[in-house]
Amino acid sequence: MRPFHWQLLGVIFVACYWAAHISLQPYVIKLILDNISEDASVSNVIKPVILYSLISIAFALNFRFYDYVCLQFYPKLKASVIEKATARISDYSYDFYQSQLAGNLANKIKDLSQGTVEIVEIIVDRFFSNILAMLIAFFTLMSIHFMLSLILLTWILLLISISFLATKNVRSLAHKLSESNSHVIGYIVDRFTNILNVRLFASYYHEQRKLKRELYNTVQCDKNLRWHLLKIMAFQALLTTLLVSSCLLFLVFSLNSRHITVGDFGLVLILTISFSDIIWRFAQEISNFSEKYGLVIQGLILLDEKDTIKELPSAKKLYVSKGEIVFEKVFFQYASKEPLFNNKSITIYAGQKVGLVGYSGSGKSTFLHLILGLFDVTSGHIMIDGQDITKVTKNSLYRSVTMIPQDPILFHRTLMENIRYGRTDASDTEIIEAAKKAHAHKFIMSLPQGYSTLVGERGIKLSGGQRQRIAIARAILKNSAILLLDEATSALDSITENLIKDSLSQLMQDKTTIVIAHRLSTLLGMDRILVFDRGMIVEDGTHDELLRRNGMYKTFWSAQADGFIPEDINREWRA
Repeated sequence: MRPFHWQLLGVIFVACYWAAHISLQPYVIKLILDNISEDASVSNVIKPVILYSLISIAFALNFRFYDYVCLQFYPKLKASVIEKATARISDYSYDFYQSQLAGNLANKIKDLSQGTVEIVEIIVDRFFSNILAMLIAFFTLMSIHFMLSLILLTWILLLISISFLATKNVRSLAHKLSESNSHVIGYIVDRFTNILNVRLFASYYHEQRKLKRELYNTVQCDKNLRWHLLKIMAFQALLTTLLVSSCLLFLVFSLNSRHITVGDFGLVLILTISFSDIIWRFAQEISNFSEKYGLVIQGLILLDEKDTIKELPSAKKLYVSKGEIVFEKVFFQYASKEPLFNNKSITIYAGQKVGLVGYSGSGKSTFLHLILGLFDVTSGHIMIDGQDITKVTKNSLYRSVTMIPQDPILFHRTLMENIRYGRTDASDTEIIEAAKKAHAHKFIMSLPQGYSTLVGERGIKLSGGQRQRIAIARAILKNSAILLLDEATSALDSITENLIKDSLSQLMQDKTTIVIAHRLSTLLGMDRILVFDRGMIVEDGTHDELLRRNGMYKTFWSAQADGFIPEDINREWRA
């Protein structure tokens, strides 16, 4: 709310005038009725009538001012909440995103932004204005007869107290409904993302049954909340009826005993009816507030996540001049899993081309992720050109290292925008040149809209090989000092792979390069090959040296089919 204090003051001003108007308008009507009862001449009535007209005009202008303040306030407030929440969540660790559904996160951000606006509206427009109106009405009725103000005060205290007590379960019910809705949205996004699998495995009816189960839970949560609110509102309606009836009975007896005037009768009658409506809405808003509060709390819990990417306040910019990478007694393990790296120490010298091989799960990809700082090591240090990566800014680290993953994911944007992501200030000419080097220009120009073609969510409109070429073009454009390749050519056909190898060879020039490959033939030109097994580097050497050792690498090389490391081969030698 801090950036919007002037808009908030504007909304509060409107609420104050509205609260005063609730008692002011009936009071002017009282003056009109009293003047008519005393003297029905035009001169005696004209002044309060003019006053009533002016109040009505001011009331209309007040709400037009309110509309203007709202259009300046609430859209910006929602946008601000979304911006800050997205920035906060974007700072979470890579591990956080591996256990979350994107749709679930997006839904909670949406609930947080919408709920924040609604809570502000409820607090200012309903709670503050209604409480102020109650205070003004209380003193107005007291000026007529203390018994009326006593009836009103008793009723207010009783209704609000019981309403607060009755709504204590609303937050819990709203929380369950919010979680259930988020699960449904997350499921739907997950299903649409995997629509090809749904069709290939003929799982339409299975997915529909799963959706029905998710929706059944949501329906039950929604019904429980609404049933609870229904009981609260039924009780509030009973108390409201008692208020109006009590005031009317008192007015009738007081009018017969001539304790009040006709104008007083009209004032109290209008004020009581208006006030009963105000309190009725006030009591409803207590329940509504609890419900919205539950939704907002879910978003705030998400923003209170402690699993953020750690960056020291004193972190400095990383400067890479050579590209030497040093692992110094590194210990690392994923949560609730056995240690993957234990006291690992190794040096990758500047400009070296290093290949990583090993079975799936042996730690190759984790090795790259640690260099990128996507996970924090439990102990030890990872140094780049003598600089501890935990003591440098994350952005400078990411700018200095380029990674091409096995299955690159693209933004649902144009091809031009996706390639430009490698360097956002690159010109169109530079982007096209990078695409040509990645052998992507030809297929891009064959598309109806060329570089302006939208690639679909996660790049679904492109083939795996096309997405890989776009990722390579992006890496060529970025041109960082350290290059990490995780099966970067696995999705390419043999002809395209041979073409791209030339581009990658140019890209690797004067760069420290680490390559993960199951196709061992792609590592023949490496300066060095590291063989991983259960988080340990069990062999280190050139291709020829490792073959002569008759170890794990020789087993891979002998057993490979078409140059790939097999998943299931005899591992008895490891015993």
